Amino acid sequence: MTRILHVISSLVGGGAETQLKLLIKKSRDKNLEVGVIFLYDDKELSDRRGITFYKLSRGRKMDLIGLSKRIFRAIDDFKPDLIHTWLPEIMCIPAALYARQIGIPCLGAQRRSLAKNVGWRCKLRDIFIPINHLLNERVVTNFSHDNEPFYIKFILDRRMATTVRNGLEDCHILNPKVGSFLREEAFKLIFVGRLVKHKNVDLLISAISELIADGLDVQLSIYGEGVERDTLHEQATRLGLIKSNAIEFCGYSSKWRDHSSPYDCFVLPTSAEGMPNVLIEAMSAGLPTIATSIYEISSFVENRVQSLLVEPESSESIVVGIKEVMSDLQLRGRLINGGSDLAKTFSVDSMAESYFCIYSEMLGRQAY
Repeated sequence: MTRILHVISSLVGGGAETQLKLLIKKSRDKNLEVGVIFLYDDKELSDRRGITFYKLSRGRKMDLIGLSKRIFRAIDDFKPDLIHTWLPEIMCIPAALYARQIGIPCLGAQRRSLAKNVGWRCKLRDIFIPINHLLNERVVTNFSHDNEPFYIKFILDRRMATTVRNGLEDCHILNPKVGSFLREEAFKLIFVGRLVKHKNVDLLISAISELIADGLDVQLSIYGEGVERDTLHEQATRLGLIKSNAIEFCGYSSKWRDHSSPYDCFVLPTSAEGMPNVLIEAMSAGLPTIATSIYEISSFVENRVQSLLVEPESSESIVVGIKEVMSDLQLRGRLINGGSDLAKTFSVDSMAESYFCIYSEMLGRQAY
C-alpha cells in the first residue's frame, strides 16, 4: 500500500488547509495510507479514520533546527513512499531536504502568486519559495503561473509544474432569519477572508462610507481574522459605521456559506491571490460577486459574466461596482447564473484525481 505523508502548518484555515482535508478524505477511497505532519489542530475535524496525525510542537520561534528535527523524526516514523508539502516554507524546506537525503520523491506547492509582493513579511517569505521549489521533484500550483516573474516561471517549468484547480465542497445553505444587525431593506454585502493588507478591506470600508454618504442603504458583514483586524475596526469606528450598524465584524467562520442567504452581494477587493477559494464559494452559494481584475482572478473569470471585475486598489472602482450591481437586476441575475456554472467546474473528485495521477507519475507506478 502506498504511503503519502503531507506537511502543513495548520489543519484549520482557508485554502491549502481545506484542500488537504478534502484530499485525505478521497485518499481513503483509493486505499492510500496517509499521514499528516502539522502544528495547529482543527477541532472541527472529527473524522480521522485511517489517518496518522503527527502534531508537532512549534517550539521557540527561531529554533528552526529543533523544529526540523521533529519533522525528521515524524518522517522516519511514518516511512512514506512520497512526501507532499503544502506550506509554510519553515516546514516544507526541512521536509524536502530530508526527502532528498533519504531518497524519496517530494511534491511541493505554490499557493500564492509572486507577481506582486505585498508587505515585507511576504517579500521575506518569497525569498524561500524558489528555494523550496528547487528542492522538490515536482511542484503544483492552484492558479495559472503564466504571469509569474521570469525566474519563478523558469523554476516551475524545470519542476514540471502542474496546475490543479481547487476542489469545492458542497454547502447546505440555510435560511436564517435576518438578525439584529442585518436590515431587510438594506443592500447587504459580505466579505470573507484573512484581514491582511493585500485584501484591501480598508478600501471596502471607505467605499461603504461613500455609498452611505450618497444616500444608499448598504451594510457590510466582514468574516475573517488577521493582523489588520484592530486597524480596520478602528477605521470603521472612526467613520461612524459601527455605531450606525453599517458594518459588523463577524470573526472567522468555516461555515459562512451555510448562512449566506440574507446577503445580496459578495465583494473581494484583493490585490494579490493564489486561487481565491472564497470567490468560488460565494458563487456556489448563489451570490453575485464583485472582485478585482488582477491576473489571478481574470485568468479564469470572465468580466460581467461570472463576476463584475473592478480596478484593484481603488475604493472609487468598488463604489461604482456596488452601485451597478445594486441598480442592474439583469446584471445581478447574469452574475448569479454564470458564477454558479463556473463553481460547478471546481470538483473535489477532479482535484483529488489530479493529485493521485501526479503521485503515480512521481512513483513510477500506480499509487493506488
